[in-house]
Amino acid sequence: MRFAAALIALLASVAAADPETAGALKITRPAKWDRQDDPASKTAIFIPHEADAASKVALMVLPPEEVDARPLDWLGVKWDGMLKGGELISGGDTAALGDWVLRTGRIKSAAGKSWTRIYALRAGRKIQGVLFVAETKKLFERYAADVDKSLADASYEGKRAAAPKVKSAWSGVVMRNRYDALSKGYVWKSGIDHIVLFDNGLAANGWPDRGLDTLDYSVDPLAKLDYLGKVEETEKGLVITWEPGSTMTLEKGDGKLVEPSTHGEFFPMASVDGTRPEGTFDRPDNFYPNRLVLRADGTFEEQGVLALLSSLNSENPQKGRGTYAIRAWTLHMTYEDGITRSIAYEVTKGTPAKPERITLNTFGLDLKK
Repeated sequence: MRFAAALIALLASVAAADPETAGALKITRPAKWDRQDDPASKTAIFIPHEADAASKVALMVLPPEEVDARPLDWLGVKWDGMLKGGELISGGDTAALGDWVLRTGRIKSAAGKSWTRIYALRAGRKIQGVLFVAETKKLFERYAADVDKSLADASYEGKRAAAPKVKSAWSGVVMRNRYDALSKGYVWKSGIDHIVLFDNGLAANGWPDRGLDTLDYSVDPLAKLDYLGKVEETEKGLVITWEPGSTMTLEKGDGKLVEPSTHGEFFPMASVDGTRPEGTFDRPDNFYPNRLVLRADGTFEEQGVLALLSSLNSENPQKGRGTYAIRAWTLHMTYEDGITRSIAYEVTKGTPAKPERITLNTFGLDLKK
């Protein structure tokens, strides 16, 4: 495979039903793919069985590199290096796939023309790169989804465990001893509480500013009881242990959960998973613009949304555009730089499919009509 060999040399200076080790990954190869390792470049090469693709398509897991750089920066260096002496015919945009950042394009080099996609992520202290190449667009599109799935499902050091399946979710306005920024201390006041019950016996008490879907569920919940707890079912309802000595008792009512100690009432929350709302949402009466445009095709534009996070990051853009996904009351926004940034998301007026008011990290934004 002439073009694949040339790309290995340029980049690395880098195919079963059961997971296998390739680089820093534990990966399950696409069905009906063979593996042919290259000891010289320390690259694991996977090739499909089909006769018309066996010498024209390859997935190459490059040797991981211990570098002090972001995956996005590493990706840019490799991409630029690959284009030296060649030509980008089309594409070249950056995107994201879970923790992976990637770039895709049609490239002309001394080895010929090919459709090429480079992936990168951080696995512990190393950057793991992967190269997927196909000689034609038809072959690229035939196998791209299978390759993406293998990489998305791969395990590696530092991978965050996904959230367990949600059993039910509840929201209510409750009086509690809460921290007040103006008073610089705790005062008795009302606020919105959220309780999410998972089918594995865990519960989440609210979620951080970046959303429920960003929590790390790979740790022992006893080590992080600030947001996770254990649920015990009783004859009347539930008892949730949030931390040693701190419990929440909830009694089942008529389609609601009642907390006797505060007289708080919790009502079911509708799932927002997979919704694609459309509209322009603004934070009313605010000097600094906080505006979010969501479209049914899965694209977004925003200005000032990331300023609503509790802690500001100087690397976050003040505005941007890209694609979005909504999952577990979390809005994931993948920007044009390929980085996915997330924020807590809730529909507080209207329906999940047609919201009239959304809440981003407790800040309300109204649909502009």
